[in-house]
Amino acid sequence: MSQDMTDERRIKLQGFARYLSSEEEFCKATKRIDEPNYLTIDRFNGVVEAVFNSGREMIGRYIITPEVASYLLADDINSCNRGIRKRNLETLKTRWINGEFQFTGEPIQISSEGNLLNGQHRLRATKETGVPIDVLVIFGMPQDVFAVLDQGAKRNWADVLSA
Repeated sequence: MSQDMTDERRIKLQGFARYLSSEEEFCKATKRIDEPNYLTIDRFNGVVEAVFNSGREMIGRYIITPEVASYLLADDINSCNRGIRKRNLETLKTRWINGEFQFTGEPIQISSEGNLLNGQHRLRATKETGVPIDVLVIFGMPQDVFAVLDQGAKRNWADVLSA
């Protein structure tokens, strides 16, 4: 995609916003600011549009349901990610099923164009297990940061045990 949001993408976002426009659907949960809100498809599209129009990043803490995870994994949003690493996915799914997911502050990252940059394995685990997750979502990341994401060394067991 180019730096500018395509007309086709803008029309699609506006269509989803109209589809889920009821106040009840838009705000499924109103909680204290330090607690996560549910990320609905409508809210996602609204934030992407606001970020695109303002040129500024936005961050929020959200509960992502399997339905929203599935939407974020669609080809038009998740078009630039690497293939799924099955071993990693199976590990995450086991953790989700066993109730071992923890809020870590590691964000799901969305580009200023509305593309998923980081988080596809966590989203796929949510979609496939049906277990919602509590995560930070950063909207409005420059598309070109994708090339430098996940470049650090993965922690091994010795790192985990020494913490």
